[in-house]
Amino acid sequence: MGAQGEDACRFGQPITLDHHQASRYVVRPLRRYDYCLVTDGAIAFIVTTTERARDLACLPVAVLGLGASHDAALASQAGAAPGISHADFDPGEARTRAFGQAGLGIGDIDVCQFYDAFTILVAQQVEAYGLRRFGDRPRFPRFG
Repeated sequence: MGAQGEDACRFGQPITLDHHQASRYVVRPLRRYDYCLVTDGAIAFIVTTTERARDLACLPVAVLGLGASHDAALASQAGAAPGISHADFDPGEARTRAFGQAGLGIGDIDVCQFYDAFTILVAQQVEAYGLRRFGDRPRFPRFG
């Protein structure tokens, strides 16, 4: 098990762009700070009816659509693919299902959140969902 929390080597120390650019390459173009060795994570949604949500202390958020895709991870676990590439990262079915249920399209998105343990995969997700064209080098106002 890797270092977590206060045991992590950079706990409480911001990583600046200068830190990133000065770090060694692991595999070009990815540098040391493009990788996260501890990638355990979880997410949970508490879902209730609109009627019950009206009584909550905070503003409720409506879930209009949901889609999931796990093909690349399952193929990797099965030994079929040692890593994820543009060819096997295709959230098309999940994207189509979520937008279809919501009655929305990519142009209706104001805010989105992607997560992965490697910075390049976040960029690939942004491209795969159609927020940027493949190969663009977007300037994001903020990661984090």
